[in-house]
Amino acid sequence: MTTRPPYTITSTILARAEEIGEAIGRAEAAAMGQDLRLRRINRVRTPQVERLLSVLQGTMSRRQIQQALRLRDRKSLRERYLLPALQDGYVEMTRPDAPSAKNQRYRLTELGRRACLRSVT
Repeated sequence: MTTRPPYTITSTILARAEEIGEAIGRAEAAAMGQDLRLRRINRVRTPQVERLLSVLQGTMSRRQIQQALRLRDRKSLRERYLLPALQDGYVEMTRPDAPSAKNQRYRLTELGRRACLRSVT
């Protein structure tokens, strides 16, 4: 005995199901591409963060860090060194309530100190 569903599958329903399937496929492909991009960025950032951790001693200003790393470009220091280290929790600001303060300083966190010890041993 066959039972009939309480609805009828129409061409409109089939077209919408196809659209949904295509949208899901596009979303999955975009997410996969984003994941690969994030992995590439993290791989690129790691040497810069390690280099920053190796020169950061006590509390240092942006200018002092920039000189220690022998960098000329402030934007490069911020985007490639400081922001990734801050986001990963290796470095902290002495004045987090005023990130662009003139007297802002940076220091290693406990996680940053442990990372430095691991790279030495």
